[in-house]
Amino acid sequence: MSAQVEAEPKLSVRIGAAAREARKRAKLTQEDVAERLGFAPEVYGRMERGVTMPSVPTLKKICQALGVTASSLLAVETMKPPARSASRQAKQEDSPEIRRLLRRLRTLSKPQLDAIRIVANLMRPDSVNRGSRRPTHRKSKSAKPAPHGK
Repeated sequence: MSAQVEAEPKLSVRIGAAAREARKRAKLTQEDVAERLGFAPEVYGRMERGVTMPSVPTLKKICQALGVTASSLLAVETMKPPARSASRQAKQEDSPEIRRLLRRLRTLSKPQLDAIRIVANLMRPDSVNRGSRRPTHRKSKSAKPAPHGK
């Protein structure tokens, strides 16, 4: 994993490059942005070159001045997530009820888990469509011909 970190440019360089691209898309000069931020143009230029790292409040001001999101300046979209981040993200997105249920499931024995699995499979909406249920007596009664007469 350290090889991946070393191969990526420093965060300050990524932020600076993203800010430069956003500034150019907005057709602004470094002086324009520096003026909006209340900085000397040289200070903003050092940040764009990746020499200095903006503070969080400054990063927020830069985003507002350039009309971009912080994630775009941080280049979050282009970074490779760690291998386990997808599962971590899924855990964070689960509702509290789902997380509690998962914690409880982890404590069950194999026979208990097998019973839960059977019940869960029976509850699936597609289980009815697969013909997994046995015919009921009602179906067999309706298959008899109706009596004639009266």
